[in-house]
Amino acid sequence: MLLIGYPDQLARLAIMKAYKFTCQYCRNKFEDKFLAIDYIDPRCKDGRNELDNYTLSCTECNNRTNGTPLEVPVR
Repeated sequence: MLLIGYPDQLARLAIMKAYKFTCQYCRNKFEDKFLAIDYIDPRCKDGRNELDNYTLSCTECNNRTNGTPLEVPVR
């Protein structure tokens, strides 16, 4: 499914529920306000803007990725 731009609130909630509010890098659970939707293949490296290219990361892990995945997250 192709999305235009960043996921809306409904898509964000669906992604968070699918990953059980767990960061896919450090594997810790967080409240939604401490989670970010992250690209598996970063947009800056021609990653697709599709649901299967999104993963969930905590704020700290998301800040550390900086366009480069820490490691391939579990899908």
